[in-house]
Amino acid sequence: MAKGHVERLKNGYRAKVYAGIDPISKKQIYLNGEVRETEEEAVADAGKLLKEAKSKRSPDRSATVAHLLDKWMEISDHELSTAVTNRGYIEQKLKPTIGEYTVRQFQERVDVLDELYNHLRQCSKLCHGKPMTDHRTNRPHDCQPRNKNGTPKANMRDCQPHVCKPMPTATITRINAIIQAAYGYAIAWNWADKNPGKLAHKGKVTKKKAPPHTPQEVAALINAAFEHDEDFGIQLWMSAITGGRRGEIISLRWRDIDLDDGLVCLDENYVVRDGKREFKGTKTDEDRWMSLDSFSVALLSALKARRVAALAQAGLKLKDDAHVFSPEPDGSTPWNPDTYTHRYERLAAKVGVTKPLKNLRHFNATELLKGGVDVATVAERLGHADGGVTTLRFYASGTRTADQRAAEQLSRDLLLHRSGNEGGRPTDLGAGGVEARRHKRRLLMRGKSAARDQ
Repeated sequence: MAKGHVERLKNGYRAKVYAGIDPISKKQIYLNGEVRETEEEAVADAGKLLKEAKSKRSPDRSATVAHLLDKWMEISDHELSTAVTNRGYIEQKLKPTIGEYTVRQFQERVDVLDELYNHLRQCSKLCHGKPMTDHRTNRPHDCQPRNKNGTPKANMRDCQPHVCKPMPTATITRINAIIQAAYGYAIAWNWADKNPGKLAHKGKVTKKKAPPHTPQEVAALINAAFEHDEDFGIQLWMSAITGGRRGEIISLRWRDIDLDDGLVCLDENYVVRDGKREFKGTKTDEDRWMSLDSFSVALLSALKARRVAALAQAGLKLKDDAHVFSPEPDGSTPWNPDTYTHRYERLAAKVGVTKPLKNLRHFNATELLKGGVDVATVAERLGHADGGVTTLRFYASGTRTADQRAAEQLSRDLLLHRSGNEGGRPTDLGAGGVEARRHKRRLLMRGKSAARDQ
């Protein structure tokens, strides 16, 4: 039988309900509410948790959507970053709105799901159109942080009045995917007969190409990085040269680099989410060997030599599995991915670059394709498993120089065919031939001028 009570904590009150014993692990199950400012709020939470505990004992009849989502998260095999993201959407968006419906009730309420998505398209927070405050933390706090003498604390923002901002359609689609996947399990368990996620109207997702860094911007970033910290400069250089993802560059180990043959292997991805650290495979679960240029080999060789010399002074050796980029002299631990991003953001602000770190992958793809490298090779270096479809659709941005070159080539071929002189220059352009030659000459000059401007 479910039992509940309210706990008195240092910072408020919390409901706690005993929900029986897990049939698999044989452990006692307790459901905890959120920390509340008043005891009355915690008592109300206890009533909701008691209903949830009841649904856990007879899930085929009275399981709530909240219980289904928890059970789905517990059973499904999610990677760390996916699990943390999904849990956030479940706790912040789904449970407060549809969590109390039973699974069988909600399978008929696609209208409620559509109403939720319509609200999120107008405001990403559940403001219900009413004035509210965007707090800087969920913990009990003073909305206007002050020192003991009453003066405002430096570098700490006040809680601000809420301003509605629409949620991206891609995020709404991801939330709907959670509903759809969880109800897929519910149908398999005979908790439900229909999947409302398949019938909901989540909106159309339109993906735009991210603007790549220009070569001038990348050069400015790398120069500034080398002036501040040579190791950081090499790390940024490797991101631009290889097009590796943030976690792939951070997780690089010396065993992944063959300095003699000029090769590097991207085979790991380092993820830190919600205080948990995880090394996993690349996004496609495939190792990517790629060639390095002579300058990159020289940079890495010098970096390795410095590390070896510094460790030798302490009587230590550099291990093969040591990380190339690490806050520790022996390379025992990698940088936190967020630390790399924050360092980049500070550097970018300093040199006046507004594009994010991840857009270096777009720069890499654009420059390689502009230089004549075939799409299959670029896709392989970037780790796109679809043979180049993703590379062209989202990562390769056309340049004016390349576009002008393509236009001139097509025009030249057509002019040669019109003249009947495919092997040489056009001799007879028909009526207006002289003017056509002049027009073509002006286009060529304009193209050369545009090329110089790039």
